[in-house]
Amino acid sequence: MTVMELTPIMLNLAELTPMEVGAIAVAALIGIAVGFFLTQMVTGNTLKRANEERERLLESAKQEASTLKKETELEAEKNDDYGTRT
Repeated sequence: MTVMELTPIMLNLAELTPMEVGAIAVAALIGIAVGFFLTQMVTGNTLKRANEERERLLESAKQEASTLKKETELEAEKNDDYGTRT
């Protein structure tokens, strides 16, 4: 068995017409462009979700810090009240 029998779809560049070379070049450019834009969309969506998650976490942390601050102030107030009575 020869190599040509094993690979029936061999592309002989010397036999291509200028029109075929142009079509291959255009198809390659379209493929590159589509890949680029799909990558940008996926990356953009991932970045958007990450920013939304960051904002949610920051807001949650701020609320928790505020709650802890209030609890600490109430505890300190309570301790001051006990300290003045004794």
